[in-house]
Amino acid sequence: RKRGDKYNYSVYQHGKEKWITRDRQLVEKYQRKEQLELYLSRAQQTYKVLNHFLKELPGFDYDDPFLMQWANEEYEKNNYKEEQLLYKTLKGPKVRSKSERFIADALFNLHIPYRYECAMYFNGHKIYPDFVILKPNGEFIIWEHFGLLDDDTYRNNAIRKVELYGNAGYVQHHNLICTKEEDLKDVSVILDIVQRFYLS
Repeated sequence: RKRGDKYNYSVYQHGKEKWITRDRQLVEKYQRKEQLELYLSRAQQTYKVLNHFLKELPGFDYDDPFLMQWANEEYEKNNYKEEQLLYKTLKGPKVRSKSERFIADALFNLHIPYRYECAMYFNGHKIYPDFVILKPNGEFIIWEHFGLLDDDTYRNNAIRKVELYGNAGYVQHHNLICTKEEDLKDVSVILDIVQRFYLS
């Protein structure tokens, strides 16, 4: 409860309220428990949505051996500032942001083959897209998540990157996906993208 500028904490035990504000370790344990319960609830909701999505697509082979081999074999990775790879994905490798982890985990749960920051060569330029996805027909999709567009340098680099993709035949709404932070507030956005780009 907030009293003035301070918060006071209590728990109920055997129907009685017990104040624990001075026991910081116990307060932090309860806060962590509440946070984990929230994460679990979100994970269960995401699983439910993904499971429903999979059932709506009968006959699609999500475990094509060639696609899975491509996704899991070694490839040239981006080694720029590797210390920024902080967020471990369900697939195993770490990515640079929570939003990228959100994308990676959604693709993994849907059994969609992808590579993270793998080297691609376009007209003499080596680029490391955030995600490269291999479609069952052998075509590639590039997915760039632009999370720091408020930064001028980052934004200019992003524009240049999209221009390079365009010159190589990767066009938005066809085989190039570009998302921003506000685009990933709901897992349904990921599912919509998969339907429009991967399954078309």
